[in-house]
This record gives sequence, structure tokens and C-alpha cells, in this order.
Amino acid sequence: MTRAATIGWGVGGVVIVAALGLGARAATGVLVSANDDIPTAKVTRGTLKSDLVTTGEIKATRTDVLSVPPTGTPLRILTLLPSGERVKKGDTVVTFDPTDQEKVVEEQRSVLREAELEIARTKATTAAQQAQDDLDLLTARFDVRKAELDVLASEVQPQLKARKAELTLEEARNRLAQLEGDRASRSQSDEAALAVAREKETKARFAITLATTILSRMELKASMDGVVSVKDNTNTNFFFSGMTFNEYRTGDQVQGGAPVAEVLDLSQLEIGAGIDENDRARLAVGQGATLALDALGARTVPAKVTSVGNIMPARFFGPGPAGPSRTFSATLALTGPPTDLRPGLTGRLTISGAPQVGVLHVPRGAVFERDGGTVVFTRGGGVGGFTPTPVKVIGRTETSAVVDGVAEGTEVALADPTRRGAASTSQAASGPAMPAAAPGGRR
Repeated sequence: MTRAATIGWGVGGVVIVAALGLGARAATGVLVSANDDIPTAKVTRGTLKSDLVTTGEIKATRTDVLSVPPTGTPLRILTLLPSGERVKKGDTVVTFDPTDQEKVVEEQRSVLREAELEIARTKATTAAQQAQDDLDLLTARFDVRKAELDVLASEVQPQLKARKAELTLEEARNRLAQLEGDRASRSQSDEAALAVAREKETKARFAITLATTILSRMELKASMDGVVSVKDNTNTNFFFSGMTFNEYRTGDQVQGGAPVAEVLDLSQLEIGAGIDENDRARLAVGQGATLALDALGARTVPAKVTSVGNIMPARFFGPGPAGPSRTFSATLALTGPPTDLRPGLTGRLTISGAPQVGVLHVPRGAVFERDGGTVVFTRGGGVGGFTPTPVKVIGRTETSAVVDGVAEGTEVALADPTRRGAASTSQAASGPAMPAAAPGGRR
């Protein structure tokens, strides 16, 4: 065997031994890091300041939503005040093009006139026909009576003349019965025709009333003093995640019933926020808070919690709350004057909470989501090795996570070892580990 071959066999043997060793560690559940530079921290027991930090938004307590009149066809916006425009009660905010509704009114008025003429014509025709029927029936009854008298007189006359009188009476009775039947049938037909004409008249009147009502709502006015906020135009046939929309503008078509704008009462403002379900138990009515507004140079606004609502619906457009946790709505009242504040301003909301004493906690970056649960990677199983250990996250602060399932002093990884070097071979079998998501709306 040559020297080169000997060296090749030696290198191959080292590779095989290393692979067998890696397989043995994967089989025991220990994920080995290829590097020793993975940052770590220790599980600590102590007191955590339990302030809740999330994103808050200034909202108006009172709003007046201006919606499109309920029409069967879209309306076109003629005029629309821009967002931020201040208005007084009674000011016109939105106007729509009345052309289509005016056309409907004119068409239905024509239909109404036609129906009224048809009703009058039907009534006149029916009255004339009834007069003629009355005359024909009177004549037929006279003929029957005359024939009956002739039959009585024929009893003393020759047989042939008597038979003729009987035939004449039978013919007169048949004619009377036919006239009475024709009159009843004609009366029913006239009543049906009159009912159709009246139904046509009723429909035309209703359509005129509806179109006239809609025409009276072609101008949407403010019901209170405030500021205008124009809604987004979501009238589109395609959607994608993170898609943004423009506000309604002059010339846009809007469907009936859709909200176009709203008037916000600036004298009554509040703060809205989303609270992660893990933090909901630490939130109570009356807790103090401060909102640092980004657009006003981090100006702080004092507030207090007034209510904790239900689960917030998932957002259809754009990114929703990260992770499997749910988000609850919270409302806070301003405890200071709302000077220079307006709806839509957002900032960092800090809600003061009671300290958590004697709890086990780790840095937030040490908790990862894996296989539908949360884990920390504890050091063990060999030099540079880490084992995924399931934990229960009891609560979170801005920088730490309160956990249960690991002992105090345990060393945990601050980075995912499965994404480093040789440990990626075990990743396919056990699934990737993702950093634990922050609560929705938290910064």
C-alpha cells in the first residue's frame, strides 16, 4: 500500500468515527454545537419588575361613521374632505354623484304614470263591459220569461206549436246561463288585470320613494364637532399579506353601506392596546401607565387602565400577532389634558405592575418555540453540547421570561444550537427551533 493510500485510509477513518459519535449524540437527544462561542446565561431566581410594555394608540371615544347610502349600484364620490380637516356639526364631509339616482326617479315616475293610465283604462273598460252585460242579461231573462209563457199557452195549441215553444224556452235558458258565465269569467279577468296594474303602481311608488330617500343622503354631514378621518379603500379583487391601501379619494366608486369616513371627537380621547394572554393576568383596572408618543419626541402621557376586553380578532391584512398566543384588547383613560393629541398617534405604552418576587427567570432570547411548545437549550451531554428542555412560560417582561421546568443556576443557550455547524444534521429529525415570539404589539 502506498503512502498516499495509507493517509487516505487514515483520514477516512477519522471521518467515520466522528460521524458515529455525532449519531450517538443525536440518538440520546443531545444537540452538539460545532462552536464553543454560543452565548449562554443562567437561570436566576429573584425579583422582576413586572411593568408591561406594548404599543399604545390614541383613539377617539366618540366617533361618527359616515357610510354610503344602501344602493344596489356603486356611487361615485364627488367631494371628500381630507383626513385631519376640522369640521363643525352640520358641515358636509362627503358628497356623491346623484346622476344614477335621478335617472331612477325619472324612469320610475314614467312607470308610475303608465300604471296609473292602465288602471284608469282598465276601470273604464270594465265599467262599459259591465253595463253591456247587464243589458244582455236583462234581455236574456225577458226572453226566458216570454218563452215560459209561450210554453204555458201551447198546452191548448197543436202539438207541433207546443214543441216549438219548448225548444225556444230551452234556447233562451241556455243563452242566459252562457251570459251569466261569461260575465263571471270576464269579471275575474278584469279584477286580475286591475290587480297587476295596481302592483305595478305600488312598485313604482316604492322605487321613487327609495330613490328620493337615497338622493336626500347624497350629502353626508357631521353630527358633531371633530376632525375628519378618511377610511382606506379596500375595494379590490386581489389581496396579499402586508398589502396597504390608499384612502378614498374624489372619483372613487364605493359600494352601498361601506364606511367612507368618520368624524372623531377630539375632546374625548383614550388609549387602545393589545395585551398578550400570558400577561393578561397581571393587568387590572386602575393600574397606572405612561404612553411615550413617537411623533411628539417621546412626550409622555399619563393614563390608567379602565377595561380589559375580549380576544382581539386576527388581522386579515398584514402581519398579525406573532406566535400561537392570543391578544386581548385593553383600554386606558387619559389622566391628563389631551393637549395637541389626536387619534392615530402611537407610542411605547408602559403599564406599571406589582413586582414578581422569587421567580425563576431567563433572558427572553433564551426561550424558543419548538414542536408547538417552548423550550430552553440547557448545557449538558458533553463539551459544547446543549439539550432542548421543555419549559412553561409563566410570564414575560420586556427583557426576561418567567419560566418553570428548569432548576436555578442551569446554564442555557442564548442562540439556537441546532442552527450551528454539525448540529444541523439533527434538525431534520427533531424540527427547527424558533425564537419565542414576543406578545402581539410589543416592541
